[in-house]
Amino acid sequence: MAAFGGRETARHRRGSERGGGGIVVLGAVAVAAGAGIYAATRQTTTIPPTTTPPGGSGNPPSASDLALVQQALASEGTQGWDAAANSGMGGVKVNWYLSRTGSQNLGHDQGEDLRYLEALTLYKAAQPADTSLDADLAKIQPVVSSLFKTHGYDKSWAWVSLINLGWWDGAYSICKFWLSKIDPAVGIAHGPIITSTAAGAPTIPDGYRVDAALQKACGMIVVGHHFNDTAMVAAGQRGLVTCKTQAFSSHYGMYARIVENPASHPVIYDYQAKAGEQGQNAWALAIAGQTAAATALIDGMKSSGLHDTANGGFFFVLHLDSGSVNTSYKEQGRCMTITRAAQLLGDTALQAEMLQTARKSFQKGADAAGWVYQTTPTWGIYKNEDWVTSESIALNSLAILTAS
Repeated sequence: MAAFGGRETARHRRGSERGGGGIVVLGAVAVAAGAGIYAATRQTTTIPPTTTPPGGSGNPPSASDLALVQQALASEGTQGWDAAANSGMGGVKVNWYLSRTGSQNLGHDQGEDLRYLEALTLYKAAQPADTSLDADLAKIQPVVSSLFKTHGYDKSWAWVSLINLGWWDGAYSICKFWLSKIDPAVGIAHGPIITSTAAGAPTIPDGYRVDAALQKACGMIVVGHHFNDTAMVAAGQRGLVTCKTQAFSSHYGMYARIVENPASHPVIYDYQAKAGEQGQNAWALAIAGQTAAATALIDGMKSSGLHDTANGGFFFVLHLDSGSVNTSYKEQGRCMTITRAAQLLGDTALQAEMLQTARKSFQKGADAAGWVYQTTPTWGIYKNEDWVTSESIALNSLAILTAS
């Protein structure tokens, strides 16, 4: 199946807009804990060899932006800390309320422990004289190290966090796992897939999430180069070809969300182009040296109805089959990956626009401070969702901390 033109309806079955998981991969500068992603790109990709990220000013984040990060991470270490998580080692909650005790989601996601450590580490590198978060850093570091340092974490964005912490062995381990799951006839891993995280969401017998496949392919390119693993690099490159061939809309310049029957009769199952997922895709492509592809994706996002030119940032989702856009809210945290894609690509105007959305959407309540999962178009609390999330805090913090 060739890359589709965009306004298609044949064989269309759309998933739930609110469903879906793990959307992000993250890039950052080298940090004290080990060689970061820019050290990797100097060795392995076409991004110019420089310690200043393309598009970056070379200046550190402003004091006011750093203060937002400090408040949010401090809240995560107190109101957001769950001492019972990870079999009693401790970890961060999924979310917690701004002005009342408790959490809206009582589950635990180990990936947010990883991102929390990454954000704390980068904050310490940016503010070495500030000791206010040192105890939190000391508290989470051994937890995450024991979980992920050598064997990684099976989320499509996690390889970048592992590299930023200097944990190349963990990144290599998980990329080798991904490599082992690839169908050589297709170039990506596929199989039964739950179509969203919504209650009762259907499972299709054979398919794949495009954002996950693309980001894993980018990880295999970067990590494979680092370890001189030519088979891994080749697999990553082929995976990108498969994703573009089966899921890319030439009309909108973005990727569909789910492909069904990729080995026998590939068709688009879910035409949603969620802004946060598209931003992660662009960012992963940029890190992997796929500059033209990343630029085309960002240009597609900016020229489509996803881009809120009045208030800044991006709306939640565009449907590639119909062109309709859900403008009722924004997935603010996950969209911050767009900031970092813009930075890598030298799009200083978009980077500045997205950093401004972080400032506008920061929330401070009676008990907590930070960033919520989703906002109104003008950056207020959406409906009654008055809780901050560990994911949104991490993604906003990391975007600010790597803004130079």
